[in-house]
Amino acid sequence: MYKIFNNINDFYDWQGTNGSPSDGTVNKELGFSTNNISGTFRYTYPTPYPSALFELDQYGMPINIRGSNIKVCAFIDCNCPEGLVPEDLKTLEDVKLLGWFPDIEEEGV
Repeated sequence: MYKIFNNINDFYDWQGTNGSPSDGTVNKELGFSTNNISGTFRYTYPTPYPSALFELDQYGMPINIRGSNIKVCAFIDCNCPEGLVPEDLKTLEDVKLLGWFPDIEEEGV
């Protein structure tokens, strides 16, 4: 399933940052951080809308997202802590219809 966040800040408010995630975020709950020795930096990756302009930080995360659509889409799986699963999840088909992941083939197609 996928979640579309209004912007990168909304995404980080939910997931937490890579470095020092806040209490109550997915990264904090799962122990993900650039500071851990296992190298698990984050739970999921925010994908900007295909027409958006952005740069990547040293961890490959999009920054300075700009354009007419600054939303980001993230994959949510069963490893997301139960109390932190976002509402309004969408299928791959749903997000593709909204313009994300134009090059990904759907399973069974």
